[in-house]
Amino acid sequence: MNKLLLSISMVITLQAFSQVQGEIETTFTPAITTLGSVIVQDDGKIVLANDVTVTGSGPKRLNSDGTLDASFTANSSGGTKLLLTHSTGYYCVAMNKITQIDNSGAILNNNNATLYGIGGDIDGGTINSAVKLADGSLIIGGHFDQIYSNVSSANVNRIVKLNQNMSFNSSFTTTIGTGFNNDVKCLAVDTVNNKIYVGGTFTSFNGNSVNGICRLNADGTFDSSFDPGTGFSVPTEYPDFMKVMHDGRLLVSGQTVTTYNGNSLPYNNMLDYSGSANANFTYSLGGYITDMEEISEEVMLIVGNGFNGDINYRYSTTGANTNYNGKDHFTFPAGFGVNNNVSNTLLTSITKVENGIYLLGGTFSTFSGSTHEGLVKVNICDNDLDLSSIITWNNGVLSSSITGTSYSWLAYDYDTEENIPISNNTDPSITPTVPGMYQVIVTDGTCTYKSQFLNLSNLSISDLETSVISVFPNPASDLVTLNNLTVGTTLQFTDMTGKTVLETSVSTEEMTIDLNALNGGIYFVHIMNNSEVSTSKKLVISK
Repeated sequence: MNKLLLSISMVITLQAFSQVQGEIETTFTPAITTLGSVIVQDDGKIVLANDVTVTGSGPKRLNSDGTLDASFTANSSGGTKLLLTHSTGYYCVAMNKITQIDNSGAILNNNNATLYGIGGDIDGGTINSAVKLADGSLIIGGHFDQIYSNVSSANVNRIVKLNQNMSFNSSFTTTIGTGFNNDVKCLAVDTVNNKIYVGGTFTSFNGNSVNGICRLNADGTFDSSFDPGTGFSVPTEYPDFMKVMHDGRLLVSGQTVTTYNGNSLPYNNMLDYSGSANANFTYSLGGYITDMEEISEEVMLIVGNGFNGDINYRYSTTGANTNYNGKDHFTFPAGFGVNNNVSNTLLTSITKVENGIYLLGGTFSTFSGSTHEGLVKVNICDNDLDLSSIITWNNGVLSSSITGTSYSWLAYDYDTEENIPISNNTDPSITPTVPGMYQVIVTDGTCTYKSQFLNLSNLSISDLETSVISVFPNPASDLVTLNNLTVGTTLQFTDMTGKTVLETSVSTEEMTIDLNALNGGIYFVHIMNNSEVSTSKKLVISK
């Protein structure tokens, strides 16, 4: 008897608003848009850094459906381009100042609540980036050499540290010495090792030669164990974005970058903790990254400009596409995203709302072909499963290890070399009746997962295809004819799980059976004599 390769398909439902990968939540209609930070609170409300459509230039808060939360009253002249959280609210980073507010938007009542400005000898000083250390203190980088508040001031070169209450950290100011000799463009924090990564157009830090990137300790001292070699070709090439991975590697990207340490690495680099380019990471998108979310230890979601839809899944270890080895759930529908390679139209942020739901922000007016201004809420698959563990075999039963709401099964037929669905099966497990290789395909309403194959070649099933009865045509569609039948026996049709789907008495040696009530798939035709199977033949119904 020919063996059959079976696969299993099933559906599970996550707590998500949508049922399709890449579907936009149309009920989310944001009252304002943003080009800066997006922070999702624990209660589902959304705080946006920059308001371009509503009177008042401070940060705004949206309800989960996108309507404006009028109870949030923050205001800040000069706008807010970056938000950072603190224990009771937010730090609002504007072009040249920082304000500390509480959860209602009110400025906190302490003498250091507002950093009034930056500047000095550098014309029109600006803040380019700010990050928060593990102890709650802030690191600020940009284009300035002096920074001052209502109680004190400090001479600094492009980087400064503030304590949690917005007061200057004087020891950090002393430690950095001469600081950077040109602008700081971006910052990143390694909270595990308490390190600060700095990227920009500089060539030195406090007398140390560094081209466009370096690492500092939390106290402001230079970390010489991070060695970027010749680094970037500043000032024309420099990083715009950096983010520390879970394992300490550093993802670096810049829209002007073509080389790193003398090697051609256009736009994007993955650096080891030592500062060298990671040898396993061969990443070329044709575009640059503006934000990233790690969805597992192996897979990241990146957004930016110049690649397909400006959003991609990538293996963080190699930079390769994820749509192989059964991980074809990490794909988006055709046309998903913003206009590809359109100047000044890109995704600038990706923010997780909950499992399977993300906010995408950027400089776009259309998304996936429909009108959306700068901010959309979308369903994105972020469940990176171990494919080998999806299917289980126990006491003669094949099951999925993932709870589902509906299931469909497929079988690979060696005769036709096709995947054929098993009819009328929506159960989470099956009892196979033939030996072969088994696979499960799991759909959670958004994502579809394919397990690795499970070999069940040693099932104790007798060869039932030795009889002299004939079945034609086979494959069949609407009708099938059987001859050499024994009058008085029973003709029984079963699916791959042994479920009886049709049964009739044999009245003549040749009978034609109407198959219109059956779905396409693989079936067995049994001749039953006194409730015992005397002969069986396989039948493929093709529709």
